[in-house]
Amino acid sequence: MALRSLLDLINSQAHEGWRLMEEGQANVVLFDVDTKAGWAAWNTNQGLTQKSIRVWCSRRGPTEAVKYYLKKPYRYRHLADLLAMVGQSQKKAGEVAFPSAAIKSKPRKRLAGPSFEPAKYFLGLLLSAIEEKRSVRFQYQDSAPLYVEPAGWEYFYPDSERALRRLCGSVSSCIQVESITKDLLVQQVAQDGIKSCSLQSLIWLAAFEGSAGRPLPGWREEGLFKLKQWPNLGVLQHDLDEMRLAAFMTKQAATLVSILTHTGVAKRKAVSFINACYAVGLLEKNIEIASISALATANQKQGGSHSPAHRLRSSGEKKPL
Repeated sequence: MALRSLLDLINSQAHEGWRLMEEGQANVVLFDVDTKAGWAAWNTNQGLTQKSIRVWCSRRGPTEAVKYYLKKPYRYRHLADLLAMVGQSQKKAGEVAFPSAAIKSKPRKRLAGPSFEPAKYFLGLLLSAIEEKRSVRFQYQDSAPLYVEPAGWEYFYPDSERALRRLCGSVSSCIQVESITKDLLVQQVAQDGIKSCSLQSLIWLAAFEGSAGRPLPGWREEGLFKLKQWPNLGVLQHDLDEMRLAAFMTKQAATLVSILTHTGVAKRKAVSFINACYAVGLLEKNIEIASISALATANQKQGGSHSPAHRLRSSGEKKPL
């Protein structure tokens, strides 16, 4: 189940994909050498051809010289890196031809649709308070007040996430803003028993909800987007779509069209995600070119068995990966 889930996620990031098979000739075979059956299969090379790649899978690391190793428990990053390494190895050997997409120079054209102007929304008010380093209380309609303390890089809000998202997506003219002293903020927070949260997560949410799928004014159709690092999803609000976007954009730079094609995420959510990443400083700048490697195509996906040797295969007329 873990391998199937990871392969589904990896397949959603690439032009082509992998499937888990129970028997037959596979391109990559994972041996769980922590089990007796897996160890025996590794030593006897059961069902392998010379073109099949053996992968040593263990919690303890390889105890003998191996070329390919996959750490257990299985994780997305480890499996994705392994498959990328396998692909590059066979590419150098001339066994697999990988298509790559280089972004060519085109006339600069702004992304279609209205732009997101942060100054007209809650994000603008929040960034102003942070820049001025002042404690602020925000009030939106009849919801609970939100307190911001830039000095401690934290905010306090006792209401639901739904109410917070509504505030973050509101226009600035509908939000009451009041500067307060730090002593008053501490007193109010203690009185209401409100826990602090990272201010980074509030900036993220304000950009995500405020933009509502509208690009920032500087975004262009030929622009390339890439993350500097994996977002701190333990702090930032996210779901499976945002994890797909983060996984793809951490690996390579790509245009918005390419990002949508590879991840399958709706344009509105993808644009909001890019805006949120930009707001918290996660986007790379001045990217000139993006190269995207593709995995071999799988026309059908198949569940794996409980065998300690897991076979990964790509289908299609080209030489397999």
